[in-house]
Amino acid sequence: VCREETVAGGDGLNDLEMVQWAGLGIAMGNAPQQLRDAAGWVTGPLQAMVAEEMRVLAEIGALAPIGGDRRTALWQSERAKDVPLIADAQDVGDTISDGGPDLQVRPNSPLMQMSLLERVAADYSGTGLTIGPHPMALARASLATRGVLRAGDLKRIRPGRRVRVAGAVITRQRPGTAKGFVFLSLEDETGIANAIVTPQVFGEYKRVLVDSPYLILEGVLQNQDGSVSVKVDRADALVHGGPEVESHDFH
Repeated sequence: VCREETVAGGDGLNDLEMVQWAGLGIAMGNAPQQLRDAAGWVTGPLQAMVAEEMRVLAEIGALAPIGGDRRTALWQSERAKDVPLIADAQDVGDTISDGGPDLQVRPNSPLMQMSLLERVAADYSGTGLTIGPHPMALARASLATRGVLRAGDLKRIRPGRRVRVAGAVITRQRPGTAKGFVFLSLEDETGIANAIVTPQVFGEYKRVLVDSPYLILEGVLQNQDGSVSVKVDRADALVHGGPEVESHDFH
């Protein structure tokens, strides 16, 4: 790695030589003026950055082993904003030996624990994915009573039958050579269901098809050489409070 490709950050004069040497030197907002003058970039105060990182880690459950449930960890991370950062190792020893209240007292959080759906939503917000259940799995019981199939069920259904399928929209495509046809991919806890929308149906349900992160689609099942899809003639938004899954639209 050449010097021009390196990045170094610091918040004290002991970091000055390193920040000056790096291709991009970064100084924290609470750094001495000499360090900030030498850096190519100055960030916000270190304490604010640490507090924000702690908040995100608490929301996605990364602090659970040491901070209890997510909302308790969030409560503690907000309290940390008011606790001055410890300057050096001597201060660490002094503070611990003094039994400082900020390091010992862990009051119970007044916040209710996150529901499973809230935890999944926080995972997607913080990381773009979850190691918990897929959002669609949380709505499956109610969808089953409405006759909505899972993506993984479609290959077992006879072509030509009317079906209902639902999921988070992960792609919307409208190729220039497709004569106005739109192709959708819906993701659920079992896989991906593909759907074909004619120009007429797209015109009728355009706002729902374009704006809704989750959809319930109804139509005729097609199976051409093992490629299963639903030819859509009705579309409805599925509202169940799940997180918005990133969709690649009309690329």
